[in-house]
Amino acid sequence: MTNELLQAWEEWNGSVDCEHTKRTWSASELRESVCCFAQTLQAAGLRENDIVALVLGNTVGFPVALMACLRLRCDPLLLHAAIPEPELDAILTTVGARWALHDFIADVSRIELSLGTSPWKVVRKMAGMQLYLRHLSRSLTTIRPKTSESGTILHATSGTYGNPNLCDRPQRAAIAEANNYTNTIGILSHAHIVATTPLHHAFAFGFCLISAIISDSTLELRPILHPRKLLRADRPPIDVLALVPPMIPLLAQLRSKCITRELRHTFFAGAPCHEQSATAFESAFERPLHQIYGSTETGGIATSYGASRGHDGVGQALDGVSIRIEDTGQHPELGADVGIVSVRSASMMAGYLDAPMAIEFWRTGDLGRQSATGELTLLGRERDIINVGGSKVDPREVEEVLRRHPEVLDVVVYAGTREDNSQFVQAALRLHSAVDYSKLREFCESQLTSYKVPQVLHWVSSIPRTPSGKCRINELPGADVGLSPDVARPHR
Repeated sequence: MTNELLQAWEEWNGSVDCEHTKRTWSASELRESVCCFAQTLQAAGLRENDIVALVLGNTVGFPVALMACLRLRCDPLLLHAAIPEPELDAILTTVGARWALHDFIADVSRIELSLGTSPWKVVRKMAGMQLYLRHLSRSLTTIRPKTSESGTILHATSGTYGNPNLCDRPQRAAIAEANNYTNTIGILSHAHIVATTPLHHAFAFGFCLISAIISDSTLELRPILHPRKLLRADRPPIDVLALVPPMIPLLAQLRSKCITRELRHTFFAGAPCHEQSATAFESAFERPLHQIYGSTETGGIATSYGASRGHDGVGQALDGVSIRIEDTGQHPELGADVGIVSVRSASMMAGYLDAPMAIEFWRTGDLGRQSATGELTLLGRERDIINVGGSKVDPREVEEVLRRHPEVLDVVVYAGTREDNSQFVQAALRLHSAVDYSKLREFCESQLTSYKVPQVLHWVSSIPRTPSGKCRINELPGADVGLSPDVARPHR
């Protein structure tokens, strides 16, 4: 059976509270919209096995477009609504996508809509939303291996080991992940769930959208997060708030300054949360802060919900998830019980788009240890992927963009660390001649999604490399100290 998610959608009795359309949509209304929109897409030429990029914000349009694509047995590719057009074009060409849907939301979209000449065409208005469809008429050959399944979800990922790719997650994996959440976290039933992170992100997709569908819950969506609006006292109580660590201290500050709506349970994922921020949040809201640990490849893995107090560990495995620690012998300095966190679950991907998975346990790339009681503690990453508020950045992708600038001779992109241990992107550049920092930053912003844009640029006279050409990152400026972002630091 390949349509488990569609079946759950047909049985759902919840709703979507959409700020963008200023109303709440019942499940029956949304199912009707899906049927109409699927007919429109089919008339436009969408066919089974077509890859369709959903470049959509957090509105009611996201689940409707998703389900319409699945009804047609197309494969929805979930991308950030604020992706720049050059980055979108590169992805569509690489994977052989024939279609893209976009909502052109003000202050979110970074794609130009030129009247009369735009490749984006208006399609039928549905659920109060106007969506635009783009057809890639050039001949493309998909790199997707032939399988017996169609109608699967494609999640963009940097890859556990640093190779940007797409995770191919069948509908059954999405439902399995949501079941793991709801079976472990009993409050995920007829709840009011608020997603503050984009639905294209694996955490919001599984924990918020799909969990809401199988638990008959209401999902509250807003394309732009305004913390004061989110916490307005006249809004319904929030049963489950899902966010990423950078939002935590801001919400704690707002709570201390004004009366806010009732907040019953808060979960964060994507990155570690600094203990000081977690303590301030819990003090302000008088509620515990729960962590979700997972990956795009595996879905949710563990949660601190119901676990012992403290912020050192990430909790215990979700129901339906098996964890084992594989000792590679490469990190004896961290202890004999430390190894690679490996995971087995029905929620795992079928494989990357160009490489079906044929292994029982998935190696996450995280180093960790597990106590006798099952408590999992993470100790770092095996490789150097940069974790920006839960979004993973492959340094090589950013380096390729910077190398296109005519004044850049050489560049290395690597992680910077703030005092609270959160990461940001920084780069060391060797230049032909002086370049204005703001101009180079604008160049990056035109080519990359915002979280991939370097926050610190170092001008250097040379980049230290080994005889084989590998960069000695520990010798680069700012490689081992906390920095303030949004500055250029010359090191000539």
